[in-house]
Amino acid sequence: MDDAIAQALALIGDSDFILGAAFVWTFILEDLAVVASGLLVEAGRAPMVPMLVVLMTGVLLGDLGLYGAGALAARYPRIARWIGEERVEKGRAFLTKRTIVAVVVSRSTPGARLPTYLAAGFLGISFARFCLAAIPASIFWTFALFYAAYGLGAAASGVIGDAKWVLLALAALALVWIFRR
Repeated sequence: MDDAIAQALALIGDSDFILGAAFVWTFILEDLAVVASGLLVEAGRAPMVPMLVVLMTGVLLGDLGLYGAGALAARYPRIARWIGEERVEKGRAFLTKRTIVAVVVSRSTPGARLPTYLAAGFLGISFARFCLAAIPASIFWTFALFYAAYGLGAAASGVIGDAKWVLLALAALALVWIFRR
């Protein structure tokens, strides 16, 4: 089984392909991309510093894109009417006072980032204020998750060897299945 996994990894190609794939995956399943990248770097399949730069760039662009999508949605008055003017104003007041806390907490709370970042853009929270919270939160989260995966990958290699790739693939399938439900 270890030989089959090693052959599959060899088919992936060089580190440039892996770096590009990691960047794209940050927009699809961000946390899984970061964890898989940590494991790939630990296995010697990609260089650490370029991988971290690619991941942090992809994660940050995704975060800014969510804010932008919310801001774009705010251009359509029908959406604000659908939500209700009173709720929009309450949300704006709440999020304006708590932008930094909301962004930092949502960064590490599963399922909270999408609505929080969209709301920040939609409600017209200052882009500078949003960035003040989102940039360090994204960098810290990516760095911490990457190094956790890197460290666990090193520990797992001694215990289960290349079977960690099978476990990662099963985790990816489970996440896709959960998100589709």
